[in-house]
Amino acid sequence: MFRRGKYAAGKKVGKGNVANVGDTVKKGQTLGYVEQLGTFVDVKAPQAGEISAYKAEDGDAVEYKQVVVEISPFFGGG
Repeated sequence: MFRRGKYAAGKKVGKGNVANVGDTVKKGQTLGYVEQLGTFVDVKAPQAGEISAYKAEDGDAVEYKQVVVEISPFFGGG
């Protein structure tokens, strides 16, 4: 199950989501979590950029290798 924040005992821990549409992210930054049997695995950004869309919402069932977030790449520069 895809989670946009951390949960403990079925209740959300902390405020809000770890990242939202429009946020600028760095390579390796956590964008959400996959929860399996109470264990959370980080979903990390494969590249730097801006989050353009989430393809899975909080609580959606997801499969291995499923796209859960789209990132518009950032190539650097000023």
